[in-house]
Amino acid sequence: MRQVLLQVRGGTGEEAAARASEFGAATLSWWSGRGGDGAEVDLLSVAIENVELDPLLRALEDFGPIEASVPATGAFAFEPPKGEPSKQLVDVTPRSPIEIFLAGQQSVGSWTGFVTYAAVAGVVVWIGLVTGTAYLLTAAMLLAPFAGPAMNTAIAVSSGDVALLRRGVLRYLAGVAITAAVCTLLTLVLGQHRISDLTAEVLTVSNVAVLLPIAAGIAGANHLVQSEHSSLVSGAAVGMLVAASLAPPAGGLGIAVALGRWDLVGPATFQVALQLAGITLTAAAVFRLYGLTPGRGRFEHGRRGLLPVALTGLSLVIGALLAVQFLTTTALQTTSLAQTATEVATDVVEDDDRVVLLEVSSSTPTEVRPGPLRLLLSVHVERVTEVGDPAAFERDLEERITGAVAGEVQGIAVAVDVTSYPAPPGVS
Repeated sequence: MRQVLLQVRGGTGEEAAARASEFGAATLSWWSGRGGDGAEVDLLSVAIENVELDPLLRALEDFGPIEASVPATGAFAFEPPKGEPSKQLVDVTPRSPIEIFLAGQQSVGSWTGFVTYAAVAGVVVWIGLVTGTAYLLTAAMLLAPFAGPAMNTAIAVSSGDVALLRRGVLRYLAGVAITAAVCTLLTLVLGQHRISDLTAEVLTVSNVAVLLPIAAGIAGANHLVQSEHSSLVSGAAVGMLVAASLAPPAGGLGIAVALGRWDLVGPATFQVALQLAGITLTAAAVFRLYGLTPGRGRFEHGRRGLLPVALTGLSLVIGALLAVQFLTTTALQTTSLAQTATEVATDVVEDDDRVVLLEVSSSTPTEVRPGPLRLLLSVHVERVTEVGDPAAFERDLEERITGAVAGEVQGIAVAVDVTSYPAPPGVS
């Protein structure tokens, strides 16, 4: 519910209050005064459900020019009978389209602040990637100003606002470019010569990579749609989820470009493009479901054809990216291939009664090598029975794991290293 201050032409306050009551609004107070130009005006303070705000503003335009002040926070408006205020304080209605639009606009600051935060996020993500400090990536996600442009782009697509779409896309791309450029510059200036393990890990792609932008888009849009008192997640957390999709890959892209690691530039570019398209597509669909569409509310100027064209285009982009991922290269499935190889190695070891599995880990080389994608499997087992020559046993187990993985995972070269340990004294 919102407590809204309305200003209408002098002498129409009583009629405006009656009209507001038709939309379920409660007139809290009403008084007369003068506007900034000296003309007489009537001022009304009304409490109204979020979803009725748009229809009310449209109806009041019949009284001539109006002005409205809509606070960003909700209001508790109730007339208790004794002992029952809790039933009237439940505010679970979503925001009206105009509130969604204004909430998105509030997230757009000045270019100076935007560029500053994008650059600072680039510095933090670069330090985190180069030093292998994972918590700094979390800090970079909190700093990266990607959530605002992401949601405004989706709002523009849903409402058909071409001008807002241009601004949103520009900020979107500028933020990613600034973060990547800062990482490129720092890599060159400070003389980094190799990709760190964490950078290589961030730039590996799994078969389910598309799920992250879908989740981020839904969460970001849902946060703007829900009223303040029914939202269970903070704006910072939602913004961090959106930034998690973009900040680390953008930083990794900048480092890969600086080092000429074109084998990693491809996966980084793929991730950034997939995140941008996926977040926009899902968020725009959510906004459309909640009524943010041309011809409704305050968006008569929106182009009706923009939404279907944009959603179709974004769907085609995502489809093309997924086709590239699954049909043309293993470099965009590294994480999933490594997981499959780990599971296969685990099954082989568990089928051998002579040993118990201690650990299986997988990794990809950080240095580029010609030929197929390489995967390193490190297997540690404990011998529970006599195996004869431990070295011969380890070689045999390595060969069996290599053959099993080759039968399940195509297009990669697997190097297996098995280390076996005797059981501790007293353990059989």
